[in-house]
Amino acid sequence: EHRLDEILPAADKVAVMDRGSILCFDTPAEVGTFLKRNDHDMFAAMPAPLQIYAGVPSDDTCPLTVREGRNWLNKLFEKKQITYSKIEHEKKELSNDIVIQMKDVWFKYEKNAPDVIRGLNLRIQKGEWHAVVGGNGTGKTTTIKMILGLLSIDSGSILVDGQPLLKTERQLKAQLGYLPQDFGLFNELTVAQFLDYMAALKGLRDSGTAVREVIRTVNLEGQARARIRSLSGGQRQRVGIAQALLGDPKVIILDEPTVGLDPEERIHFRNLFSQTAQDRLVLLSTHIIEDVQSVCGQLVVMDQGRVLFTGTPEALIQSAAGHVGVFWEREAAQEAGLHITARVNTSQGIRCRAVADVLPRFAQPAEPTLEDAYLYLISREAVQ
Repeated sequence: EHRLDEILPAADKVAVMDRGSILCFDTPAEVGTFLKRNDHDMFAAMPAPLQIYAGVPSDDTCPLTVREGRNWLNKLFEKKQITYSKIEHEKKELSNDIVIQMKDVWFKYEKNAPDVIRGLNLRIQKGEWHAVVGGNGTGKTTTIKMILGLLSIDSGSILVDGQPLLKTERQLKAQLGYLPQDFGLFNELTVAQFLDYMAALKGLRDSGTAVREVIRTVNLEGQARARIRSLSGGQRQRVGIAQALLGDPKVIILDEPTVGLDPEERIHFRNLFSQTAQDRLVLLSTHIIEDVQSVCGQLVVMDQGRVLFTGTPEALIQSAAGHVGVFWEREAAQEAGLHITARVNTSQGIRCRAVADVLPRFAQPAEPTLEDAYLYLISREAVQ
């Protein structure tokens, strides 16, 4: 048996074997004493009360359980004066101007599998809302998990405030609000109870005020006392966003935060994230272009584990100027070289919208939208 904490207190005699020989056969207490005296590696597997007892001079019976250990310690120090001293730990925080950098990062999930992230370079800083946009499977969630230290990179480096992530991971997580793409909630708790529980995990002092504020922020005041199992999908998503915002964190990372929200709520949260980013580092991933078109400060477009574009949404739109056109389907002699982005049925026929390196003569140039620019960028990458 190797689960000694469970079995040792109930045993009358214990035999310790090593390399086919019995080293000791005695009561649990005597066995512990023998292992300690002989500095045997097996002593490290003894129950904690026995290990403490072995390091303190005492004539009392050796404790084997936590309760016996507590009683033994109380008796040991019964007539002794104990002086307590507080140990001050240096509390390091991230700088006010937080910067996260990824330099030539490569990653794959299995040794012989293809690379999921390929030579990724990225810089994220406080003061602007950074949005990572890409289709499913392009590496958005993997990138976020690497930034949080949930996945270890194969090569390259991740720096937080100029220091390696391994040295700053604890400080980063202490000031982090994170919404994963898939998250679990305690269905039997109310919204307020769940957020109060999360506030306790974050070590918030005035948790009541913090919980009330964040409930108001995500428009869940009417559901504060409702059990989570009774909420709709969109309301559950808002609870997830609320726990990420709880405690006013310096760094907010949200993976697909607007999934399941109705159009009105998506607008509300887009504006909220934009306001929040003014004095924090905010990073979110999404595949919904509308979520970032009007309020995103910095846009990162990913495809097949690589960053194809970094800059403002306006700069990406400008890159597609002259490459977006509309035409009637009946007028198109052929669609070769065209990437159709929309087909709309009208009373006059089917009106098509497309992007292309060179627009055909039958296509009328149109002002590009952010979605047009994104699709044009992705289509060019596919051709290359």
